[in-house]
Amino acid sequence: MLQGIMSGRISSRSSKAQDRRDAHRIELMSPFIVSATFDSAHSHLCLARNVGVGGLLLEFQTESELSGVSDGFRCVLTDMMPEGYHTMQDVHCSVEWLYRKFVGVAFSRPFFMNHDALLEWMKRVRMSYRLVENAD
Repeated sequence: MLQGIMSGRISSRSSKAQDRRDAHRIELMSPFIVSATFDSAHSHLCLARNVGVGGLLLEFQTESELSGVSDGFRCVLTDMMPEGYHTMQDVHCSVEWLYRKFVGVAFSRPFFMNHDALLEWMKRVRMSYRLVENAD
């Protein structure tokens, strides 16, 4: 049922969004905590669950943290590493979709140039991960 709901919502998007969805994604096995600020409102801590060249899947503690957030909202992400060790600071994104306490965000400007650059970043931050196969 979830696949039907999400596939209907995604298929109504542009082909560019569908291309991003079809791109390789990496599931994060280590916790990667980021602070997300939607449209200059309060910051919320969340977990990045998977990452791709075009964006991230974020999981929040509760759905109530996302009240008032909708598709197209601007979002700024900063990881919760100590000052001087940030690997992701003030990264501008836009909300692509919401489902319960999950939010898919797309990078406004390329953060990773390609899949190899993404894998290099994962190694640099010493994060455990696994590749996610695309669903056809």
